Amino acid sequence: SSVKAASEEIAATEGRVSLLLNNAGVMATPQRETKQGFELQIGTNHLGHFALTRLLLPLMEDDGRVVTVASTAHTMGSVDVSDLNFSNGRKYSAWGAYGQSKAANILFAKGLADNLRDAG
Repeated sequence: SSVKAASEEIAATEGRVSLLLNNAGVMATPQRETKQGFELQIGTNHLGHFALTRLLLPLMEDDGRVVTVASTAHTMGSVDVSDLNFSNGRKYSAWGAYGQSKAANILFAKGLADNLRDAG
């Protein structure tokens, strides 16, 4: 995947990471899927960030930072873990899907911060 390739290139050329800025995204798209089969907005805006972060965490400097960009659009949708792809009966809405991806960004950032703080 492009995320794995990017993490491998960063590891090979940089070695260590002091700042990871998760800001890639798409907004309010027609219903489409990523190559991996995920709804495009949750796949691009959240799952890509999640995967890249997980791959690069071992390279983070002790005082490194992970910044995940979200927006107030998180109020336009909710994360439904049983139907992230809008394929189990949930009606697709471009803005609802975007809101879901932004809410997932916030939940991920909070969870990551909590886990890293608890780990020391």
